[in-house]
Amino acid sequence: MGSPPRGSRPLSWFIEEILKYWIAPRQKRADYAALGRGAELVNVTVPTLVIATPEDPTTPASSSRHLAGLLPRSTLVTIDGMGHALPRAVLPRLSEAILNHLEAFPTRS
Repeated sequence: MGSPPRGSRPLSWFIEEILKYWIAPRQKRADYAALGRGAELVNVTVPTLVIATPEDPTTPASSSRHLAGLLPRSTLVTIDGMGHALPRAVLPRLSEAILNHLEAFPTRS
């Protein structure tokens, strides 16, 4: 499948090209390299909220699941429709997840 002539390429084509050849591969290399450095995370004792964003092209939800599995007091929440950006449509669900997490662990005075 060839690329369309330069003047007729839609913006989405350019975005896909950028993600495919520049951002995603570089980010994926960094992301997967970091997965091997998680041994110390088993010692984290604070409650941690891990948010998985299935539409994120740079950080797969599997990385969030892996991270949550390493943190002994973690809560994993998946925000459907959320990617690397923060669309307005996910704000209610994201806010709810953060507030629920904070309310579950009282603060010290």
